[in-house]
Amino acid sequence: MNLQLEAIKSHHTSPNPGIGSGSAPDGDNEGMQGVVERAAELAETIMARSAQLETRSERRARKRFARLLSDAGGGTFLTLMLDRALRPEDPRRVVALVASALDRDLGFMTADQRTLLNGFRRLGPLAPQIAVPLFERRIRAEASRYVLNASPRNLRRYLAKRSDEGVTVNLNLVGEAVLGNDEGRVRLDRYEAALRSPDIEAIAVKISSISAGVHPLAFGPVVDNASAAMRRLYRAARPNKIVTLDMEAYEDLDPTLAAFERVLTEDEFLNDVHGIALQSYLPDTVGALETVRRVGAERMTRGGKPVRVRLAKGANPARGHMKTHPH
Repeated sequence: MNLQLEAIKSHHTSPNPGIGSGSAPDGDNEGMQGVVERAAELAETIMARSAQLETRSERRARKRFARLLSDAGGGTFLTLMLDRALRPEDPRRVVALVASALDRDLGFMTADQRTLLNGFRRLGPLAPQIAVPLFERRIRAEASRYVLNASPRNLRRYLAKRSDEGVTVNLNLVGEAVLGNDEGRVRLDRYEAALRSPDIEAIAVKISSISAGVHPLAFGPVVDNASAAMRRLYRAARPNKIVTLDMEAYEDLDPTLAAFERVLTEDEFLNDVHGIALQSYLPDTVGALETVRRVGAERMTRGGKPVRVRLAKGANPARGHMKTHPH
């Protein structure tokens, strides 16, 4: 099991009261401006310290990754490789999907990377049972800077180290939209198990990773299924762990918000504090934030607790363009 990690420095002495707490009254622009300035200062501090601590090998890896993501076809290639090509269990199918992903300009890659991939395309069909495991091992090695191999022993050691540093780790199972109900149940079980671990304090989850068939034309059933899954996670998170809803695709925003509002305004969950991540690059985020504020205010009015919101930069405009361009 692999986990994507997002480390968040804990502020135990001055916790974020959340949305709906009444800490910043409507129209208090000065108070909100102070929050914005402190957030900007913290971001600058983190970036400056990160640059100071960066090793030579980390700098090389960062530049390679930046080159990949800055290329118009790099994000598409990465999605095809990780979300499609490496998922089948049949190695012959993996070889075919990788070959399809490679049928494009690979100018964003280094010469060594292009040589490796082209060698796999030629030799993979001849011995897929040997070539695919070797190829996947190389992919895992390349991703090891960003993804933790979460074997129980390794995970406990890593989390203990971060806890000693005063850092809260928000864990996210690697993998995006599930392909069927069985896979969705397996992923949901893994998240539940993570929440029951004494070492884990917070997780991030997408409704598309725990509920199959997320589609705009099935809005009602999608919200119903997502709500049922969220209830399981919120119960597993008690008494004080945090579940943050995230989203990978633009079309997941509305059903995610609807399920978030439905479940967290139910009497059973009024005193459970959970959150949602919103992507700042989306114009719809202003309206979404108002929905979250309204949910928090309703919970507080009914004697409950506020909700949390994380405003993320967002990194998926290329995916949205890729999906809409053919239409």
